[in-house]
Amino acid sequence: MLQPNKLDRTEVPFVKMRYHNTRTRSMSKGDARGFAPLDTLVRELGLLDGAPGSFVEWENRHGAVRRADSTGTGLTLTHDATEEPVNPGQLEAVARTSVQ
Repeated sequence: MLQPNKLDRTEVPFVKMRYHNTRTRSMSKGDARGFAPLDTLVRELGLLDGAPGSFVEWENRHGAVRRADSTGTGLTLTHDATEEPVNPGQLEAVARTSVQ
């Protein structure tokens, strides 16, 4: 339960995300991003490798949107109209730093 008057509570980072994984056949519903805890984002990013056609898209509290896609040749990360190849370890690091 949320306790806004408890000032010494620990941070609980969250994101808004949507995803689709062709290998596990799991996905979010609709085109809108929904609230999810950081652990869900990290788990879905870890499942992207080796699942061509899959993606995870997330938005942090500042409104910055990132998207990771699984292609036939690896993983790509798109942010601010820039697309670059990444490995699974880099994706987790980007996810954690982008949410904090």
